[in-house]
Amino acid sequence: MAKKRSRNKSIREQPRTKQWRTELKRSVAVAGAFILLSLLGQSGLQPIKAATDLFPQGAPFSLDSILAAVSFSLNAPTPSAPVTIIDIDETLYRDWGRPCITPRSKIIELIEAAARNKPKAIVLDVGLGCSASGDECCAAFGTEALSSYLANYRHEAQLLLIRELHAEERAGRQEVRIANTPFDAAVSANSGRISWAHTFYVTDGDGTVRRWQQSWEACGDSGNTETVPSVPLRIQALMRAAPAQPSLQNTCDLDNQLARQHLIVIGDRVLGPKARTLDQQGSRVVPARLLLDTASRIDADGYFSLKNRIAIIGASHSASDDSWRTVLGYMPGVELVAHTIQTSAHQLAGSDSFWRSTLEVLVTFVVLATIFFFLRPFVAAIVATLAVLGIALLCSSLHWFDIFESLERTIWYFAGYQLVLGLLKFTKDAQRYQRRRKLRALLADRIRREDPECQLGK
Repeated sequence: MAKKRSRNKSIREQPRTKQWRTELKRSVAVAGAFILLSLLGQSGLQPIKAATDLFPQGAPFSLDSILAAVSFSLNAPTPSAPVTIIDIDETLYRDWGRPCITPRSKIIELIEAAARNKPKAIVLDVGLGCSASGDECCAAFGTEALSSYLANYRHEAQLLLIRELHAEERAGRQEVRIANTPFDAAVSANSGRISWAHTFYVTDGDGTVRRWQQSWEACGDSGNTETVPSVPLRIQALMRAAPAQPSLQNTCDLDNQLARQHLIVIGDRVLGPKARTLDQQGSRVVPARLLLDTASRIDADGYFSLKNRIAIIGASHSASDDSWRTVLGYMPGVELVAHTIQTSAHQLAGSDSFWRSTLEVLVTFVVLATIFFFLRPFVAAIVATLAVLGIALLCSSLHWFDIFESLERTIWYFAGYQLVLGLLKFTKDAQRYQRRRKLRALLADRIRREDPECQLGK
């Protein structure tokens, strides 16, 4: 009797088991198609920030940036390029008489003072895009002297100047344009020791910068196209003794740039009231007035030492006109440069890892597919959200900051995967409904032929 009951139970469950296997095969087939799409389309999709932003568009923060900042605070990476900011602060700017631009003679003094302390490189994060012939303010503060100095710069430290870029509409399209400077000829004549880099960050619709781009293709007034690498890319190329980046394409369209973008990961603040400047591993700050004070002497092994570090000369005073809205509030541009340099080694290393990015996409896709296959939609949505957060925190704690780009791609692939499954199920149900209608019509017609007085359903 028990055997008969067991056999009957097995027979009753057989259709459900067969249906489960059919659904599983269909899911695997569709998943395989989207995984193939992922492998073939690594750079085919632009990051869709709405997929990971859980907050309103006007909010100056996003989920990926906050997770990266939290993971950075919990496990900050050891910087391969230690940074020191040489800060032109409010006090020094006031002592200079609050000039309309940074005096070019003071720039020469700061570069000289920094170079004598043997840094690995010097980044001059000061705007140079004014013309001595057309700007009285620029001409009054030693433009010709700075141009001559740059042409004859001979220090060992590589000098990076900021190439100012801007977006401009021309012929109905947005182009990235180069702002010419009176120092272009001097830099070209001394290209072995001086090079251009950009700090043209990617600004979202709400005015917040969340990503930096490895390089921009920009057009000059003469019609030429120039590849301008970012400061982090230049620094990492210098650390590896490798070229920064070849030209990508011969177009300066803002919407057709091919260079990769990376999340701006902000660690501990180093400027302002919330600054933590005593971290021996992170960024440090040296007041510019300390370097300019001839009576002061910087210990070669002390906290203010620049030896083998990346020195960034920039301004935090209120008139610098160099402040960016970030996910953690407004920040001086010189500090933003320091943060991007700090994590660039990990980000750029990950940008070359095709297999790691592929693994991130595959693992996340399989996790999401498994959750939604076995759980009801509402419960699955909650569990999937927690799983995505866990994956993001785990990978970012390992300094795999490209996980957020992988998550964005995966979410889009998975949304498409669910859409295709829904369409297949709808098509199957519609076919089943049509078969039932035809069967019912045939049955009714047969009954009417056999018994004209009989009506179906009575």
